[in-house]
Amino acid sequence: MTAQGAANDPLVLNWRVKSLLAENESLRAKVDKLECELSGARGGNDEEATVLPSLPLQAKQRRVLAFLLRRSPNFVTKSRLLTACWDEPDAVSGSVMEPQIYHLRKALRRLGVVIESRRFEGYRLPAESAARLRELMERSEASDER
Repeated sequence: MTAQGAANDPLVLNWRVKSLLAENESLRAKVDKLECELSGARGGNDEEATVLPSLPLQAKQRRVLAFLLRRSPNFVTKSRLLTACWDEPDAVSGSVMEPQIYHLRKALRRLGVVIESRRFEGYRLPAESAARLRELMERSEASDER
């Protein structure tokens, strides 16, 4: 088989596509981690990571909320949330996410902020909820400055 024929072989093309998809996912995970580190979300210095200090949230819930806020209105998979928000994402399973999201939703519900979920797509803050959360953050910062 010639080089041209090998390049058009469906098996070779299928392998290349799978390889590129895996590389893409790996690069996305690295970008997510870097964004969290640059913004300080991992260290807790980021303003979004300390979203509305009056809310009874754990540090992990604040990380998840900050990440969803940055990604709004896009869906974020559990895998991406784990990679971005957990220090050892390979050591935990996706099932650790549900309790965090549950408590986060419960705390945000009274503020009119919603976290949506969609099977196979993950979680997201709709644009309206992200705008509401940013508005509440601005109000909180303004009252702190007084």
